Amino acid sequence: MTKFKLFNFILIAHLIEHILQCIQIYILHWSPMVAGGLLGLIYLPAIHNEYLHFSFAGFHLIGLIYFRNKFKLNPYYFLWSLAIYWQVFHFSEHVTLLTMYFKGVPMNIRSTPLQIWIGLTRAQIHLLYNFIGMIPITIALKQKYK
Repeated sequence: MTKFKLFNFILIAHLIEHILQCIQIYILHWSPMVAGGLLGLIYLPAIHNEYLHFSFAGFHLIGLIYFRNKFKLNPYYFLWSLAIYWQVFHFSEHVTLLTMYFKGVPMNIRSTPLQIWIGLTRAQIHLLYNFIGMIPITIALKQKYK
């Protein structure tokens, strides 16, 4: 598997995790503190680790920047750039959450300004970040591999 395919596989798996987490919360009515997607069923403490979320957001951003040149000749190159800008915003949220973690703010009350402003739960906003972030990537990939 190429690095590029592996990167995209990881992004899709991550999006599926967020979908499963929202199913657990909003359809199965699990508490957000125990709804952790598939990984949470295997090892729940990993889901509550701010380092994991911060690291993945950083990996996602670095990967988008690293693979950006694959799309230079693609008419949808700007979409890949849009995904990078969106991920910068997402990453900055994780910087905020990690800072709150270092300051001792309990996980169940950690919120970011955007989360408060638009009134979404942490699970909802992360599903939204990942879903919206995948749209330009998917369009750019579709155009590249027509």
